[in-house]
Amino acid sequence: GRSFTPGLPELIVGKNILKIYRGFELGSQPYFGGRNWTVVGTHESGAEVCSHAIIPWSAMKKGKSGRLETIKTEGHACLEPGCYYYGITDQTIHALEVVEKVMLLEADGVETAVLEEVYRVRESTIRTWLARGGEHGRKLHDRFFRDLLLDHVQLDELWGNVKRSGSEVWVWVAAEVKTKIIPVIQVGERSQAMAYSVVHNLKSRLRDGCVPILSSDGLKHYFYAITAHFGYWHQSEGEKKPTWMVWPSLCMGRWSNISSESIASEPQPWLRGW
Repeated sequence: GRSFTPGLPELIVGKNILKIYRGFELGSQPYFGGRNWTVVGTHESGAEVCSHAIIPWSAMKKGKSGRLETIKTEGHACLEPGCYYYGITDQTIHALEVVEKVMLLEADGVETAVLEEVYRVRESTIRTWLARGGEHGRKLHDRFFRDLLLDHVQLDELWGNVKRSGSEVWVWVAAEVKTKIIPVIQVGERSQAMAYSVVHNLKSRLRDGCVPILSSDGLKHYFYAITAHFGYWHQSEGEKKPTWMVWPSLCMGRWSNISSESIASEPQPWLRGW
């Protein structure tokens, strides 16, 4: 046989299933879960039945008694949480191209209400896509943005307008000036704790010994965060406790706005450059 095709009602069954139950032979179509399934292959791992299919949403819903509830919907969903179709209840949006289009338009600033009307997708579904896309992006970011060698990193915090937010929200960004990559981006308040978090994240992504030039808008929180992370403990002879020393090669600078043109002051050694 062969492996099942993702998204289709196909099964591969273990060798023990064939010994215990009838109707699971290669090519047969057993009925369960509210539909017929096609057995397309077998495997040697035991009694498992493996599949990855989009099934009627009503077949997934159970009441308190454990019995299936009847739900008047033509929607479908996938049982596998890692699938793009997991939890999607609208049959008309099972094409990944629709998910891709909606996500791209959201990134371009199109209102969610407009996308809901045009693509006939519920707002809650779109927000679920955004949340899962963000989580997937975070995992990729953590996987590949490691052991970085950066020359010049600009630190900045941007005020963001978030609906129904009871407090101010700031987007903290650490961007490499030459390559424009963004190794760190975080959302939170404009505080010393957030500055520590951003710089700590940045330091953890750099290769050991890498000390890039650091520039910012002059926010004082950066000074304490940077000097706390880019240094080493030094204990002189005769001293009882070690002293935290900032790396001599550390350079920090501050961006200044002159005549609406943003220029950077020349980086100086850390003690004189802030």
